[in-house]
Amino acid sequence: MRIKRTMIILIALVIIILISACPIINRPPREPKLVFPTNGSEVQSIPLILQWSCEEPDGDYPISYDIYLGKNANPSTIIQSKFKSSGSKISYTVNSLEIGETYYWRVVAYDNKGISRNGPVWNFKTKENRNPAQPSSPNPANNATNQSLTLTLSWGCSDPDGDAVTYDVYFGTSSNPTTKVSSGQSGKTLGRSNLSQNTTYYWKVVAKDNHGGVTEGPVWKFTTNENTNPAQPSSPNPANNATNQPVTLTLFWECSDPEGDPLTYDIYFDTNSNPTTRVSSGQSNKAMSRPNLSQNTTYYWKVVAKDNKGGV
Repeated sequence: MRIKRTMIILIALVIIILISACPIINRPPREPKLVFPTNGSEVQSIPLILQWSCEEPDGDYPISYDIYLGKNANPSTIIQSKFKSSGSKISYTVNSLEIGETYYWRVVAYDNKGISRNGPVWNFKTKENRNPAQPSSPNPANNATNQSLTLTLSWGCSDPDGDAVTYDVYFGTSSNPTTKVSSGQSGKTLGRSNLSQNTTYYWKVVAKDNHGGVTEGPVWKFTTNENTNPAQPSSPNPANNATNQPVTLTLFWECSDPEGDPLTYDIYFDTNSNPTTRVSSGQSNKAMSRPNLSQNTTYYWKVVAKDNKGGV
């Protein structure tokens, strides 16, 4: 009985010694699995988020990854070395990709003891760039007439890929305008001022996206209004047919221009019923003093209003 017990103890000791003498085998991470984008798919979004999953059977986290990406079917360019993650689902953002190209990528996973596992090669294609839509919905509308000499051009435009779009605007009196009055603007409006009366203007918009796509819009046109004469001078002071007025007084009147043009005035004053003596020319204010008038005398006066475009 004692011999049997001794044998059991000896066998146990041998087993313990053998186990202690054998090193623990470290297993590499499991093979990375693709999450996004789907292998062989076409992607539109740039920057692009690459996603994969990977597990560590021995719990040797964090796992580090070398990320390979290129246009070669066996990519050899590392775009990120030892990218660490403790999760089983990993994301990495690629900020710069060319439009309309096929890219290949793979990852190599390392546990925290340096043991690695190569992942397979995956691929995706970036979407071809589409040009912006043709500029449309002009304001003023094409062929519009009687337009103000100060106005704001506006138009509609979009990009089918959602790209940022800028605009070059051409404007002039030629039927195919070649004068670029704005370049690379992001807004879809442009002010125009000091236009000429009764003149036809032509304009077009060229839309450009941030990938080199260009779309030229049609030529639109509009015609400005003709000049409207100033309103007739009115509200005289002294009032018409007034009597018993002092021999020194100030004449006043009212006048305006329907288009807001600046006005000047010529004043005629004498004792003729149709006064022909011009006592002031081209004055801007609506008042004029008349001193030293004669007693008990009837005076006649009139005002001629002129705008800066020849309206009288």
